[in-house]
Amino acid sequence: MNETAMSLHDQHIERDRALRHRAVLVLALLFPTVIACLLFVGVSERASRCVTYGEECFSVPGTWMYTCFFVSLAAGVVAVIWPRAWLPCRTARAWAVGVQIAAQAVLALLILSFA
Repeated sequence: MNETAMSLHDQHIERDRALRHRAVLVLALLFPTVIACLLFVGVSERASRCVTYGEECFSVPGTWMYTCFFVSLAAGVVAVIWPRAWLPCRTARAWAVGVQIAAQAVLALLILSFA
């Protein structure tokens, strides 16, 4: 019985560790994702018309992009540094990583919607 309880405890620790690694990976990809999307948008015809003539410029408010960026950053930092003992429930880190990934995906889509 005690071995089963320890193995379940070890499984939770391993899942928690895997979620931390995933959060670190997504945090490490935040800036390259933004830079790659901006480079892709920067070479589009629509972006050049906006810069040159002021036509067909971006219609999405910049606050949405900043919000998505900082939500992804904050959720990632929380998922990485929050101690396991202080988590309100076992799935809190998984939710934080999910919010982080979703915010980063929405940020990329908002940037790419300009292309």
